[in-house]
Amino acid sequence: MIEYTSMKKIILSLFAILTYTSTSAYAAESSWASSEQMQAKILSAHESIGSDQSTINAALQTRLAPGWHSYWRNPGESGLPPKIVWDNSENIEDITMHFPAPKRFQELDLTTFGYDGDVMYPLDITLKQAGKDAVLDITLETMVCKDICLPINLPLKLELKSGEGADSKHRTIINYAREKIPDSVETPQLKIENVTITKDAVVTSITSKRGFARTDIFTEVGGFALGSDPQFQINENDRSRANAVVPISEDIQAEFDTSGAALPYKGHNIRVTVTDGRHAVEQIVELD
Repeated sequence: MIEYTSMKKIILSLFAILTYTSTSAYAAESSWASSEQMQAKILSAHESIGSDQSTINAALQTRLAPGWHSYWRNPGESGLPPKIVWDNSENIEDITMHFPAPKRFQELDLTTFGYDGDVMYPLDITLKQAGKDAVLDITLETMVCKDICLPINLPLKLELKSGEGADSKHRTIINYAREKIPDSVETPQLKIENVTITKDAVVTSITSKRGFARTDIFTEVGGFALGSDPQFQINENDRSRANAVVPISEDIQAEFDTSGAALPYKGHNIRVTVTDGRHAVEQIVELD
C-alpha cells in the first residue's frame, strides 16, 4: 500500500507537470478577446525570443459569428479596413499586417470585399532590441456587418520572454497562412500574364490550371476598388487561359483626369489580385 505521504508527493508532482504543460502550451498565444460578433487572438510562431532574434513571426486570428463579415485592406464600395493599434506594446519597433485574398459581398446595391468565418492575418513584427522580452499590446479596430454594420475594438495582449527561440506549435499554421497571402504574380497553378488598362476597363491575362469557375479578381485603380464582376473571355484553343475584363465605372473615372490622356490614370498604380479559391496572386502596375 502506498503511504499517504508518498501519495501526496505523487499528486503534487502530477499537478506540477499538468500546470507546466498547460502554461507552456499556451505561452505562444494570447487569450481570446470577444464580442457578440467576433473573436480574436494572437498566435506566435515562437515559444520565446532567441538571443539574437530581431523579428517575430506571428498571426492575428479572427473568428466571425455566422452571417457576419469583416473587410479586406480595401473594403470596396463601402466599409472600413481593419487595423491594429500597438502603441502600448513593449520592445516593438514595427508591425506589418498582411491580408489573404478576400471574398465578394453584396450590401444593398454596393459591392464590398472581405471575410467571413475564420481568418488568419500574418504579422511581421520587428523588435527594438534583439533577444529581449517583448509585449504585444494590441487593439484590433475593425467593422463587421450583417443586417447592420458595427465598429468593433478588441484588446489583445501577448508576452514573449527571451529564451532559446524555439518554434511553437503554431509555426505550421502561421506558415500556411503566409502561403495564402497574394504577394507574387505566379504559382504553379495560377499566373498573371499581363495587365493592361484603358479609360474604361482593366484587362488581366490569366493562366489557371483549375479553370475559371471559381476565379475572382479584385482590381484597384489609384486606391479605388472596382466593384464590377470580372467578365472572362476564355481562350477557345487553351481553356486554361483567359482575359478578365473589369469595367471602370464613370464615378471612378471622374476621380481622374482621363480626358485626352495618351495613358489614362498616369501617375497612379493598378493593383490586381486574382484568386481561384485555393491560390492567390497579385501584380502592381505603376503607370509612370
